[in-house]
Amino acid sequence: MPWQAARVGTRDAARTPAVALLLVALLLLAAAGCTGDDGAAPATPTRTTDADCVARLPDEVFATLGWTPTGQRAEITVRGCHREAEQGYVEVRDRSGYERLCRTLDRSGGVRPGVPVDWLGQDVEACAVEPAAGLGQTRVVVQRGGDDVTQVTVAALADTAQELVRAAVEQVLAASPRPRSGARPSWSRGSRSWPTGPARRSSPARPRARGARA
Repeated sequence: MPWQAARVGTRDAARTPAVALLLVALLLLAAAGCTGDDGAAPATPTRTTDADCVARLPDEVFATLGWTPTGQRAEITVRGCHREAEQGYVEVRDRSGYERLCRTLDRSGGVRPGVPVDWLGQDVEACAVEPAAGLGQTRVVVQRGGDDVTQVTVAALADTAQELVRAAVEQVLAASPRPRSGARPSWSRGSRSWPTGPARRSSPARPRARGARA
């Protein structure tokens, strides 16, 4: 009957917005599920590449340690650049917050601060954790200007002299690029220092007037 048809049409018209809203809600839920369990957007990919890591962890570092690298080249991981050898592994990463990192650098059997070190040079501000014997992790944090720091980790699974570990740390720092923000220090193996700014130009000597006393 016409009046029944009119009522059916009214119900269908009222149901259409509800169905549309339901579809929109389902699409939003599906989109949220693609970003992760917590609904957060995926993390921005790191700028460091595997090629960067190969340059920062060269063969010379492992030759200094007397280690034999595995067939796998250095690669980027969640902990920075990582490269393995039969006797251990080496990592290097750029971080921020020197004081904060040094306060919690030692995590062997608890959380303790790192110890200030001077074996990288008197002009280098650094802290480190070193094993008592030739086995274990050596972790070094170096202030690089502004809020930038570089952290180097050498994990010895075979007995390795600590002086070799320190020399390898210096080589990793020498291969590290300049920081992207703040001051622009650079590592110099000759001077073993991190210059914090351009050198001051010395003023030219003024000619001495005739008759002036020396």
